[in-house]
Amino acid sequence: MTGGNGGIGGTGVLIGNGGNGGSGGIGAGKAGVGGVSGLLLGLDGFNAPASTSPLHTLQQNVLNVVNEPFDDARRR
Repeated sequence: MTGGNGGIGGTGVLIGNGGNGGSGGIGAGKAGVGGVSGLLLGLDGFNAPASTSPLHTLQQNVLNVVNEPFDDARRR
């Protein structure tokens, strides 16, 4: 018996972070796909699909630079 695939992460609408995809079940289950951030502001889930929008990619890169010192301080 194998576990099922993990669920898809939630999506931020205008402002909000995308959720992380769920973990797969025991055995052959795969992790779910991460959610996408809000249109105006928010960070994608850790395993969200790559965006084809250059503006969205730039937004994600800027947010990662802003968040880096805080993530380092929290040892994430």
